Amino acid sequence: MLKARQMKAEFVFGQFTLTLALALAKTRHFTEQVLDVLKSAASFHVQRQAKYKEYMWIREMIPVPKDIKQLIVNMIQHSKCGWEESSQSLVEFGFLLMDMYSPRVGFGRTGPSTAFNCCQLGQAIILETFKVNKDSCGNIMDLVVDRFLSKPSAPTEHYFDLLAQMIQASPQLLVQCQAQIQKLLGHLPNMPCHSTVKLLRAATPLIKASSALRDWLMIMLRKLLFYRELECRKVAVSGILVLLRNLKPPGPVGRFGREADFTLSQLSVQVSQPSDSSSHQSVCMELFGLLNKSLTQQGPLRQLLYQGFPEVIAQNINLTEVVLELFLLQLQKYYDGNDNAYPPLKLSGVVQINMDKAVLQEPLGHLVLGAHRCLMVARKYCQDSSEEQEKGAQSALQKLLGNLTKAMVDAELEAFSLDKMSDFTMSSVGQKNKLIAMELRNICEALIEHTLSYGDWSASSAQVSLKLFA
Repeated sequence: MLKARQMKAEFVFGQFTLTLALALAKTRHFTEQVLDVLKSAASFHVQRQAKYKEYMWIREMIPVPKDIKQLIVNMIQHSKCGWEESSQSLVEFGFLLMDMYSPRVGFGRTGPSTAFNCCQLGQAIILETFKVNKDSCGNIMDLVVDRFLSKPSAPTEHYFDLLAQMIQASPQLLVQCQAQIQKLLGHLPNMPCHSTVKLLRAATPLIKASSALRDWLMIMLRKLLFYRELECRKVAVSGILVLLRNLKPPGPVGRFGREADFTLSQLSVQVSQPSDSSSHQSVCMELFGLLNKSLTQQGPLRQLLYQGFPEVIAQNINLTEVVLELFLLQLQKYYDGNDNAYPPLKLSGVVQINMDKAVLQEPLGHLVLGAHRCLMVARKYCQDSSEEQEKGAQSALQKLLGNLTKAMVDAELEAFSLDKMSDFTMSSVGQKNKLIAMELRNICEALIEHTLSYGDWSASSAQVSLKLFA
């Protein structure tokens, strides 16, 4: 009877019919058949709703279709007790609907499809079941983890959204599922970098609520930082940046070069309260110590850091001083502020030749651009800073960038052993010259942005920018 009337969603998803179907789905012989019928009924109803909204003549011919999402959600909300026979099947039905959707990879956007709307319906069912029936938390987390681990490289944005909403709804409840969370985070090496960032952002409330989970994650990221694969190290750096954005110390963090008061092995002993923000200062210093090691590794890792630091201090202003000190120390390796230096920049270690191939070791353009954007964030939040703060890293970094701008205005390509007669072929020397030329261009573009932004778009700053452009 259910299969014969699957085109009538109002009947299939009525309270009595749906409850009976879900109870029947617990029987192994009928599970697949019942869930397939419910899936077909939901898909047909979603298509019918889409056509109803799209065509006026359909709206004139038939009544407004009922919202089955609201029907199911209302039924879940009014069935808090005695649902042990149906909740498991309902969760499986929700995941079956979510599995229909595969987010598009690449550029461009398409309108909502039937699969996307079914995914939204399944997500609402799972989330509402999670809120109402706390006993289903473990089962739901097992299914979420299985989705992530079965295809770690596949698009899973809709599952990230589901996990984030579950954590936002009840982080303390999910702390009890720490084993599943650790299992998921333990597969970070197998995930692409962008998926790691989304996962850690979704899990941030859990990490802040559980000191044990936070310390376990820090040890995991530290191990990843020393993996041979570059992608694993990118995952580690991205994860550390996410932690720095969200672990907010009660006051400004100390100097970058100072040794941290705690080590990773001591954190679980020293931190006794899960939500104690006073421990975040030592944790942040530990994380900066790890990032300092990243500054000795490949160019892509350094670039990831330089691009991520402005967002870090925008969300965690107490880290401003230590981030600016990091940029200052890194820039001073290549420019010491001496006006008489020739050439003005030390480019000897920027590009290295390895196996007849030139490799960019230090993305100087991103370093200068990251320093400028961090200065702009600091300027926005520290306009009323004291005289002592003005003499710190912010003032020194601003002075260094100003001197670098003057030096680059007067510099010629010949100062960097580049001219029209230089070798730009595919040989190792030609590749090196290309990379150096591109970095010089990126540095000038970053200095133009800095000059105009810090000069409030004045006429004098525009003239300096024109000289840099020329």
